[in-house]
Amino acid sequence: FLYADSPAFEAVLEVAMREVSDSISQNTATTAWTPEESDCIREPLLHALSKEVLLEVDSMDFMPMATLLDRRLWPESHAAMASRLFPLIDDFCARLLQASSLEFWRGGGYQHFVLEFGVGNFGAVGGRYLYSKLGIFDPDEDFLLRASGHVPRIGRMMADTYVADGADFLRQRVVTYAEFELRSPDLREPLRGSGCHENGRTYASSWIAPVRPPLCPYADRGTCSEFRMLASFCDAIAQADPQGTSSASGRAEISGFVRALVSGPCCVSCVGAFAQFRRLFPAVVVSVAAGGVPEPLQP
Repeated sequence: FLYADSPAFEAVLEVAMREVSDSISQNTATTAWTPEESDCIREPLLHALSKEVLLEVDSMDFMPMATLLDRRLWPESHAAMASRLFPLIDDFCARLLQASSLEFWRGGGYQHFVLEFGVGNFGAVGGRYLYSKLGIFDPDEDFLLRASGHVPRIGRMMADTYVADGADFLRQRVVTYAEFELRSPDLREPLRGSGCHENGRTYASSWIAPVRPPLCPYADRGTCSEFRMLASFCDAIAQADPQGTSSASGRAEISGFVRALVSGPCCVSCVGAFAQFRRLFPAVVVSVAAGGVPEPLQP
């Protein structure tokens, strides 16, 4: 995406246009969001994808469907994909909510579940729907206005370049801005704070567990900005109130809020991290907006 106006980039888009009429694969879906993320809108490709989605929606895989729901396609195309993807999310959430204890995550149950389910990311649109089923809703507009001044860009493609040992590297960035207030009967003053959290070194947490997404055998999701943020909140309240956090009944008395804006959609590992945080601290109100929701493309 650093060379969005290059001949090579245009050649990739030409190939994508030809492939759309053959089938909509994950590669085709990824190519569709690359121009938008690079601020190089290619409406002919989006119109072609919109048309093909209506023809292929019953046979599409769920991963490209989740990716394309985040793109500027026809309203009819969005509705057709949502009618297939949202029931899958309903099933995902129903099985997730059946987990009776934190051992489901700590003992590898969630890891097995996501590998079996086979979807690594439900996208921004699908993710909002998923979170609503878990009791996690969008933050208020005032927070989103404040947060937008701290997150450099909403989208998947945000990165920094750096040089190491004479070679150029590209570091993908995911930024989460959060505001929180956590109260406990044993604390004189609530824990309050705000700031940005970014993907980086893996966070070793004794409270919440990351998982490896499907098709990513070497991914360490303890490095995700959302996971690092939530794990740090767990450690902060445990340090401030070790007695209150030592039991489920004590944690149930910890209240407050966490509001977060994430630059891109959350992976299934971070979905699990938010679910674990909610299970640990059920009286804390969590609201999340992850990634951007597209404006519809008119046919």
